[in-house]
Amino acid sequence: MNKNLNLNFSNGLWFQGFRENKEFIKKHESTLTFMSNDNWWKDKYMNKVDNISSPTSLILGRYFANVLIELLVDYSKEDLDTITLFKSPDNLLDKYSQKIISILKTYTNINIKEVEKEESRRPFLTPDNMRIAIKRGLYDSFQSENEDLMYMYKYFESVFFKNETSLSDMIR
Repeated sequence: MNKNLNLNFSNGLWFQGFRENKEFIKKHESTLTFMSNDNWWKDKYMNKVDNISSPTSLILGRYFANVLIELLVDYSKEDLDTITLFKSPDNLLDKYSQKIISILKTYTNINIKEVEKEESRRPFLTPDNMRIAIKRGLYDSFQSENEDLMYMYKYFESVFFKNETSLSDMIR
């Protein structure tokens, strides 16, 4: 059995390495389906794309806790001894993924290796991927030539993270 977990963080997206690792998600399907980039909408607790509501910032804590617990379960079962992080030199891990790695470094003997990967481009912002990012609470970094669309995305991100929003921004 492979005891190595490869995590790709080349775009610097929220929980990217965990979200994109289909094998890790499949192994922990009952607790991590909502993390999957492909199957998140099947989870009964996730807001669906056509729902009016959006998640609260507490969802990030749930992502964090579930991923950390599953990694610790794998470690305790001796199913995990190495984590390889593939990172682009211009992108950092999001703060939650950094915290997970920090906890694992401090409290386990998991060998954590970092491998530099080629730079990758941020995806272009579209109404569809904006809607999905807002519903999942995963405010990924997007490129956009449409200033209005980018403004709306940044506004929802600001509300999600409970940052103060000026009245003029709300009116716009």
